[in-house]
Amino acid sequence: MKNVPKIVDESIKMARCWFPEAYARRKKYQTFHFAFAWKRGTMIDFGQNNIAQPHAAALNFARMFGIRDQIKYPYLHAEVDLIGKLWGNIVIDRKVKIVSLRLNVNEELCNAKPCMGCSSALSQLGVHRVWYSDAAGYIQSW
Repeated sequence: MKNVPKIVDESIKMARCWFPEAYARRKKYQTFHFAFAWKRGTMIDFGQNNIAQPHAAALNFARMFGIRDQIKYPYLHAEVDLIGKLWGNIVIDRKVKIVSLRLNVNEELCNAKPCMGCSSALSQLGVHRVWYSDAAGYIQSW
């Protein structure tokens, strides 16, 4: 991809590599959402969505960050799964960069723009550099 940081290209490669395993576990879903955390050019962890059932971690983060929609519908977003893995293990600050990607069953990029709740939580934690795939398969950032 043109004019995107190396971490985005690396995240896309990893998502496509892990896609078959994710698809094998949940074939009834049409898309698979991954979120990657990078610090100083090194991938430190990744998260994956789980919309099969409500999740305690999603509810806890929704309460912690005041995200009303996720309190009502506490399904695990890839970004929340990622934050949960990082929490207490690494300092989450401006040096952490997030790449959010969604793949369809053909492994094409789809809309993975973090929702308002996830965006709010990331901002509150000090994460201000996020790249994501859009509905047309392009990479955007904020």
